[in-house]
Amino acid sequence: MSIEEHRDDIETCFGTSCNFCERNCPVYKILRVKTYTSKGKNRAMLGLIDGHYDASMALAEVAFTCTLCGACDAHCALPNTERFIELRRKLVKEGLIRPEYDRSIESIKKTGDVFGRSIETSKIFEETADGDVPIYLGCQYKGEKNEVKLIIKVLDKMGIKAKITDDESCCGYIAHVLGYEDEMPEIVNKFKEAYPHDDFITLCPSCTMFTQEEMDLNSVHVIKHIHELIMSGKIELKDLDMDVTYHDPCDLGRKLGVIEEPREILKAMGVRVHEMENNKEFSMCCGAGGGMLITDPELVDDMSKERMKQAIDTGVDVLVTVCPTCESTLLTGSMLARKEYKKRVKVMSIWELLDEAVD
Repeated sequence: MSIEEHRDDIETCFGTSCNFCERNCPVYKILRVKTYTSKGKNRAMLGLIDGHYDASMALAEVAFTCTLCGACDAHCALPNTERFIELRRKLVKEGLIRPEYDRSIESIKKTGDVFGRSIETSKIFEETADGDVPIYLGCQYKGEKNEVKLIIKVLDKMGIKAKITDDESCCGYIAHVLGYEDEMPEIVNKFKEAYPHDDFITLCPSCTMFTQEEMDLNSVHVIKHIHELIMSGKIELKDLDMDVTYHDPCDLGRKLGVIEEPREILKAMGVRVHEMENNKEFSMCCGAGGGMLITDPELVDDMSKERMKQAIDTGVDVLVTVCPTCESTLLTGSMLARKEYKKRVKVMSIWELLDEAVD
């Protein structure tokens, strides 16, 4: 679908001028430039469609300075992020991209890993690789050996015997959101050759969303799976008696609707959740989505610090999340927020709490 086919929606945005998309846009909160909002990008696309100017690196800078978090979609009846990916596709076809993106895509094609690492996952996790439940790690978790071992340990205590594939390949999510349409068939085929399962459990929210929505595979995020086990009464949990705030990853919460499940798991462990100002479907992005971590790390840091300020405002000392990218990004944000606001909120994975709570 070309951006021209989105004209009706773009003109609707132009005509209503409601500005609701400004409310929770993480980029706008930092840069305070309306061009970066959903409305601003829609207006830029309308000018392009109407021939008022040609595609340029200036337009590309606007298009790619976006986490694609979907916060604008939560405030709007229109599918904004879908259009922004289409715009990126047009810009990529015209060569209006930054070289860092090309290097990432080449890394996926050569190594099956967005970071360019050659990691044989089954050798790293060989003691847990022979189970009967396929677990897809994803690029981010492949480099988090200790975190994955902790997850596998918790799953094992719950009776879930994980199977790790020898040489899993990137699902292609990042190539999709960056607009590399022509490279997608090769990347997806490589993924399917390395990972021939139709039914599997995923650890990364973005991988879950992409394999479900773009590949039509029966992937289930691990939180939904263990939530069913816990709610069925099959898993006994210790009472941890603690107070935390919970950060909803954009792809898991807003896009896949897995919002109450992690909160109910925390409640079952005796963990009281104190909500941040932006929570659930209106959660604020950690800042690392949409490829921005590749090219704009300083802006990502500012967005993560903004999110951690909301965590500080709850009065708790711990933030819990369930996404590897959010976890690492918010950890940096926590340290930056500590310098500015003189208080640090500890960032923890939900798996750390589950390890304590499950015998």
